[in-house]
Amino acid sequence: MNNNSIWNKNFMIFILALELHLIAKTLIRFALPLYILIETGNPALMGMVLSLSALPLIILSPIGGALTDKFSKKKILATMNLLSAIVVSVYFIISPVNHIVIVILLTMMFVSMLESLISPASDASIPFLVPTDKLIKANSVTVLLTNISSIGAPVLGGFILRSGGLSELLIAITALYVLASTINVFVNIPKPEQLGGQTENKGNLVTGFLRYMEGGIVFVTKENQSVGKMIFLVFFLAITMITSMTITVPTLMVTYLEMPEHLIGLAQGFVVFGGTLAAIILPMLKGKASHRTSRTILFIPSLTIAITGMLMLFFESQAVSFILLLACFFIAQIFLTMYAVIYFSYLGEKTPQHLVGKVMGLAVSSSVLGFALGDFLHGVLFSVFATTPGVALIILGLISIIVALNAKIIENEKRNLSNFPDKK
Repeated sequence: MNNNSIWNKNFMIFILALELHLIAKTLIRFALPLYILIETGNPALMGMVLSLSALPLIILSPIGGALTDKFSKKKILATMNLLSAIVVSVYFIISPVNHIVIVILLTMMFVSMLESLISPASDASIPFLVPTDKLIKANSVTVLLTNISSIGAPVLGGFILRSGGLSELLIAITALYVLASTINVFVNIPKPEQLGGQTENKGNLVTGFLRYMEGGIVFVTKENQSVGKMIFLVFFLAITMITSMTITVPTLMVTYLEMPEHLIGLAQGFVVFGGTLAAIILPMLKGKASHRTSRTILFIPSLTIAITGMLMLFFESQAVSFILLLACFFIAQIFLTMYAVIYFSYLGEKTPQHLVGKVMGLAVSSSVLGFALGDFLHGVLFSVFATTPGVALIILGLISIIVALNAKIIENEKRNLSNFPDKK
């Protein structure tokens, strides 16, 4: 790494392409499941579609991580974004058919399959674009900019759905993917240095892949168990808390509060703004927020969700329930984003360069598995407690508290990941 600043040309181009990609991905995950919920009124069906659509990402992310270490990250990002645009275009052509659930499910599964390469490639690129001692700053910038985009995407998606319909939204998503692919071509991502004596695996494809992934698996289970523990913790967080941001808010606003699409988009945009605020606050906290304070960082949003559920049982007003939900998930988003920045910075710093892709692939796969299970369980939970969603929130909050209290990770780590050096 020759450039000692995070604000080098390659990182800025990378961020721009990533932003466009994330807007497109957010629009898909917002619009298509919401379209199913509006058309069917069934949150369990929405949760099932989200869960099934995540299967390719769960299964293929480790493979994507391995490929990220072997092939050009730039080519992977550019190609997969272009293929995503093609998939959305195909859905646009066949969307008038009657079987909307099946068509949407297949579309989201294909996009998820491509995302299994994009996500680990993006995560693994950052350590090669900025100096190691500035990783947490770079991840904070990434979270800040992507959250700004994620705020606008649900808002924009809600208004387009209401005014122009799904077809216009699909055209916008396609254009975003094409633009992201084009910009990716101009990013120069250095290749990892090969270890002396390391050779390519020969022979059977499956055997070769397993041998190739062995380094990442051994690293997180034996060589650095703290990394493995963090990945395992995030798996449970994805089931209990993180999924709430994607399915709980739209489900309650459609089925319980009966609000229109544009207000759902505004609400989700407001919640995501909590993540933007977190990315601004985190560098200012310096030594007060790190992997060693995980328990506190995760306990606060867990308790907030449980308290919100209790309050919703006492207040029957739709306006009060709406305000409580927004406040609850805004606070939760702040602390979950803080933890996400610390999490990925820790993985990037502690993982050897030649294993970054493999470890990121394992991290993405395990978290997406948690998302899939969480989407399904949340959908069922809010179907069972359709008339008393406060009970469902209390259950989620209490389970999240148990997870947070078990987040005592990496006690012997001496280095504080949020000890930010001053800018020169």
